[in-house]
Amino acid sequence: MKHILTHLTALLLTPLASLHAALITNRPARALIGAALLLVTLSVIESAKAAAPVTIVTFGDSTTAVRGSTRIYSAILQDELRNVRIINAGVGGNTTDMGRKRFEQDVLTHQPQIAIKNHE
Repeated sequence: MKHILTHLTALLLTPLASLHAALITNRPARALIGAALLLVTLSVIESAKAAAPVTIVTFGDSTTAVRGSTRIYSAILQDELRNVRIINAGVGGNTTDMGRKRFEQDVLTHQPQIAIKNHE
C-alpha cells in the first residue's frame, strides 16, 4: 500500500505545483493548464485498471491548436500521463461560435471520457 501511495502522491504533485505557480504569478492560461492536468491526472488514476486508454479530446482555438515548435498543453498531457489517448481538436483562429458548430464532429464522435475546452 505504501508503494501505491508514493506513486499517487508523485502523480498529483506535478499538476498541483503547476497550478500553484500559475496562480501566484497571475498567469491564467497556465492556471488553466495546471487545473486541467490535475483533473486529468485524477481521472487517469481513477481509471488506471481499465484495459483501454482514457480518451481525452482537447478542443479550442489557437491556444489548443498545433503551432509549429510551440509546446502546447495537449502535448504536455500526452507526455505526462500514462494510458491516455489525446486527440487535439484545436483550430487556430476559431471563435466560440465556430467551435460550437464543430463540437459534435470534433469531440463527441471520439466518445472521450474527458473533453477540455479552451476558447479565448
